[in-house]
Amino acid sequence: MGIADTDWTFEWTQTDGLQYELWSDLELVIAKHYGAIDSDDATDPLRYAFLIGPDGQVMLEYKEDLVLGPKPGDLLDDLRLLSGG
Repeated sequence: MGIADTDWTFEWTQTDGLQYELWSDLELVIAKHYGAIDSDDATDPLRYAFLIGPDGQVMLEYKEDLVLGPKPGDLLDDLRLLSGG
């Protein structure tokens, strides 16, 4: 499985019942923008996660100690805190 294996990623989201959107970044545009890679030669971006508001602004960043990313429940708890709910 490589970075371009979008079929595997889709199957994984279906099998695990993920209820949030995953994006494929085959050209590493998003990875470059958010600093998940530090050079044009990089091919294996770091695993970062962001809560991005409806206005497109980053509300929270998760950049440290992410093996597979933050747990969805943790993200939802943080989102509830931000929204006052």
